[in-house]
Amino acid sequence: MVRLMRRLEPLQITLSDDTPAAQALTLIQNAKRLAEEMQGLQGEDRIPSLVTSNGLIAWRFLQSAAAYNPTDAPRFCEWGSGIGVVSCLAALRGWESTGVEIEPRLIDVSRQLAKSHDVNVNFRQGSYRFDRSDKANAAREFDVLGFDIIYIYAWPAERQTVTEAIARHAAPGLIFLRYGGGIQCDAFRVV
Repeated sequence: MVRLMRRLEPLQITLSDDTPAAQALTLIQNAKRLAEEMQGLQGEDRIPSLVTSNGLIAWRFLQSAAAYNPTDAPRFCEWGSGIGVVSCLAALRGWESTGVEIEPRLIDVSRQLAKSHDVNVNFRQGSYRFDRSDKANAAREFDVLGFDIIYIYAWPAERQTVTEAIARHAAPGLIFLRYGGGIQCDAFRVV
């Protein structure tokens, strides 16, 4: 792991206290209500693995990380996009945004959120989860690392796995944004 981590250069991230523009703020508020509704589902409708990024923190995280990106319109990917709030916020920044989610129902919800806020985001079904011993599958799953920025809400049990995958498979220059809940925001550049 030490060799792999040398490929990840930590970036200094400082979250501002700035208030998002009206369109982003409305999206964040609507996404929060939508997430609460989705998390309140019971029985067969329940999506047990649904967690969502704090929209305001995500907006500030993206704002801070933008300083490290060399292009005006980076290709952005949110792995495990849930209801799509971060992918939509990236699109509002003018980034070419893709959300990847394993749960088909959440893809539908994400597309509705994007449409209702008139943002262009590509949502597709997929997963960053793979059998670490299956190197061929790992490479295939991470073929989509043709992005400039990847954001993930890393669950504690998956934090190491996704970090290793980025370090191993991502091209130099990629910015890796790892959200850990609350205000825990880590950023790295692949070198």
